Amino acid sequence: MQMKTYSLHWVALLLCFPLFLSGQQLARKGSLGALLAPVTKDIQTQTNAPTTAGSYLQRVIPNSTAASIGLQAGDIVLTINQEAVTNTQKAVQIAGTFIAKQEVKVEVWRQGKRHSFSGTVMGKPFEKSPVAEVIYDAVPFQDGMLRSIIHKPKADGQFPLVVFMQGFDCGSIDAYYDNAGPVRKLVDGLLDNGFAVYRVEKPGVGDSSGSLDCSDIDYDQELAAFDTALGTLGKYKFIDQENIFYFGHSLGGITAPILAAKHRPKGVMVYGTVLKSWHEYMHEVHREQAIKRGDDFIRLDANTRAVAPLLAEFFLMKKSPAELEQNPGYLSLMQNGIMSFQDDRLFGRHYTFWQDLNDQNQTAAWKEAGVHTLAMYGEYDLQAISGEAAKNIAALVNAYHPGKGSYKILAKTEHAFAKVPSMEEYVRLRNSGQFNRQYMTQNFNKDIVEIISEWMLSLLQQS
Repeated sequence: MQMKTYSLHWVALLLCFPLFLSGQQLARKGSLGALLAPVTKDIQTQTNAPTTAGSYLQRVIPNSTAASIGLQAGDIVLTINQEAVTNTQKAVQIAGTFIAKQEVKVEVWRQGKRHSFSGTVMGKPFEKSPVAEVIYDAVPFQDGMLRSIIHKPKADGQFPLVVFMQGFDCGSIDAYYDNAGPVRKLVDGLLDNGFAVYRVEKPGVGDSSGSLDCSDIDYDQELAAFDTALGTLGKYKFIDQENIFYFGHSLGGITAPILAAKHRPKGVMVYGTVLKSWHEYMHEVHREQAIKRGDDFIRLDANTRAVAPLLAEFFLMKKSPAELEQNPGYLSLMQNGIMSFQDDRLFGRHYTFWQDLNDQNQTAAWKEAGVHTLAMYGEYDLQAISGEAAKNIAALVNAYHPGKGSYKILAKTEHAFAKVPSMEEYVRLRNSGQFNRQYMTQNFNKDIVEIISEWMLSLLQQS
């Protein structure tokens, strides 16, 4: 079969405006647009505030809701929409419910008096790109909708598509605040090579609506959300439906083969993932990862031995945190950082998420998917711990589907696609706080774009 032409006919590199399809059905979330901090005793004294309740407004972001209604740096936010702001966390929580164009009223303490300001909420800006049309859309899911974002090359015709499947956390994929971060660099690099890129929020994240919240759902519900989103791709006429690829990053590398077994994409790429039960992986986190972090050998060995029975009861017997706390020995482990639960959540996700995840048979999923597979590992990927999983994924695929599995290692690269001098230096940068978004942006390893683009284009040429 002759390969379709994917070369791009570029127009002037102007920032494009977002396009809207059924995304109009999903309201844009808003924000307060201010840098907030706790009201300390010193701030209370300086402002002559009656108490330390409220949230101190350190800075107002230009062209934001706060700026438009007249808030100023130095104000103490007392109420938002007549709801008391007891602390900064409460202010953030209330602002997280803002919808663009809704009415808002904020009461603040300023110059020894209470003042009220009102106006309308300004929506968050949208992602913009000099090389793509950015399409904000929505996916109906259960009793709500999931926000989706597509970057489409600025050209006519059909394009192969890369579906980006993010990791475990509940952070938003909407990078309106950062047009140069690692994921956006990956997206823009793929666009330069003629690919469209699709991302979708998890339930309750970003603009998504409905009763489900990412931090409360289990893994089966998250899987169902991605599954539903993949089922809607057929409506986009600019997508070459025969040439869709999945890119699973981190835990997304577990989700990708499970969904590939159902939807049969052209190929699957994974980076920084695992090929074992989450129970087994957590044992490695406490020993092998701890060694790479430079932890004391005696202490990490003691921690690994101590946490082993807790992991067994949590993952294999499916005990809840409340049940585990009945064991005094476990309680100390759950309070000292080794397995720190926050209410019913572990690492920001409901405990049932991890138990469901542990039940997934990744090996069977890879065998059943049977698609062309590129498994990648960054040489200094602390989270993935070693390249063993990526090598074994490629070997597994080749064992059942000869010639379809490939393995690549990215030299001097960590989990978020940034280049680092060594594992020791990476750990030092993390511990010192120097490994931040700016560092990741400045040190993005563009080899990831070239490797996956070349691999996909080679498959397209075989069609």
